[in-house]
Amino acid sequence: METLSKAKLKLVQNLSKKTFRSKHKLYIVEGHTMVQELSNQFSEQIEFIVITDKYKDLNTTKEIYSVTQKQFETLSNLKTPDGILAVCKMPNPKLDLDSVKQLVVLNNISDPGNLGTIIRTADWFSASCLLLTKNSVDCFNPKVVQASMGSIFRLPLIYVDDLERTLSELKQNKFTIVGLSLNGSTQAKIDPNSKTALIFGSESHGIPANVESKINYLYKIPGNPAVESLNLSVAAAIAMHQFFK
Repeated sequence: METLSKAKLKLVQNLSKKTFRSKHKLYIVEGHTMVQELSNQFSEQIEFIVITDKYKDLNTTKEIYSVTQKQFETLSNLKTPDGILAVCKMPNPKLDLDSVKQLVVLNNISDPGNLGTIIRTADWFSASCLLLTKNSVDCFNPKVVQASMGSIFRLPLIYVDDLERTLSELKQNKFTIVGLSLNGSTQAKIDPNSKTALIFGSESHGIPANVESKINYLYKIPGNPAVESLNLSVAAAIAMHQFFK
């Protein structure tokens, strides 16, 4: 087993930054559970694996490089590094509306933890893909990857340049567009067999008016009126349970 070269060490360190992830089309997956899932089911996505002595007996056909515990701590984004990470190739999925039945649309999402949790939830409810506006948080941010718990390997994630145009295309393809809004109805009145797109706005501002005008149906989660709002990822989970069948 080779030791990690200085050049590769620097590369992995730099992948914590969005500019370097975008430049090299690579991102980091950390922790034994997620790396094992990658190796078993999505090995084609792995560029190489970095380990400490703790995982010297790791069984994989992928390239493995070793580092000291101290070196690994300079590579890790976790408070308690596990001693194993994989450098992975970014997928480049394409949106095929003919093969999609239910999808999630996120507008200006800024919190990495929320995005990772929504990715995981969308995977649980068998969403076909997840669309994000360009100014949303990077889906390959280490915190997003970690919070997704492996769902980021399975669920296609696609950034769109013009959300209004994308929503128009969805309507042309017979999608019912449902938006979560405090101005919505608490009654879910859509055809359960229809193709459905659930759209969620930013944590701070919700869905903007120009986007809201493109939505078929505004839904409000019923609850205690004394409570101002729900966390975005919690609200998204409730809405997916309600509308994704």
